[in-house]
Amino acid sequence: INNVLADITTQYSARLAADVASKITDIDLSKVDIFYNVITNASVVAGGSAGSAMAVSTIVALENKELKPGVVVTGSIDEKGNIVSAGGIREKAKAAKSRGAKLFLVPKNSGEVRGYKRETECKSYNDVVYCEVKHVTNTTDFPKDLGIEIKEVSNIKEALEYFI
Repeated sequence: INNVLADITTQYSARLAADVASKITDIDLSKVDIFYNVITNASVVAGGSAGSAMAVSTIVALENKELKPGVVVTGSIDEKGNIVSAGGIREKAKAAKSRGAKLFLVPKNSGEVRGYKRETECKSYNDVVYCEVKHVTNTTDFPKDLGIEIKEVSNIKEALEYFI
């Protein structure tokens, strides 16, 4: 990553993206240096959410293909190529829309957290009632008011279907 200060999680995400791309394409990158140019107004980039975009772009470059315009992705990846998490979905969707994106790919279950709801489950055993109280995350559906289609994807291979 050049032209911007990247924190350790972003640097790790870049390395992981290259490893995942290598596995998916079956192209050995052990003797190749991969550079990612992150264009942003920020002076520091932090977090792993660009991992999915870096993996997709690396695969497309290695296979000499072109990206479909208007499609963007966010989300951290694991070593198997699963897209596992991303924060700030609403803000990222707005930014993607402002840059002309029509389709925004996000990790599964990335609804924005609204709060927690209390769930109580009671069972009786030998005339004694035991209750378990859980506070479960209550999420909203993806925002429909942003003017951009949002789809959930679970891994890089699934995301690639929308890009190629």
